[in-house]
Amino acid sequence: MGLDCTDAQVISLFAATWSGLAASGNPNTAGLPGWTRVASTGATDTLLTIDTAPQTLEDYRAEKCAFWASFGLANGG
Repeated sequence: MGLDCTDAQVISLFAATWSGLAASGNPNTAGLPGWTRVASTGATDTLLTIDTAPQTLEDYRAEKCAFWASFGLANGG
């Protein structure tokens, strides 16, 4: 069973991201979706979608979190 083009693209994406992180402490590599630096004061959620056109989505759960927060159920409360 061989790798199809999509498998090869995903492998390449992860190899480049992890290599950049290991080499410089920064996973952002030219031509790849960018990761936002996490601040000590809090962060938004970042999701990496893995597809033929990978991308990162910032604060992708904001709507659901706002719903639960309206009932006082945010941050484990």
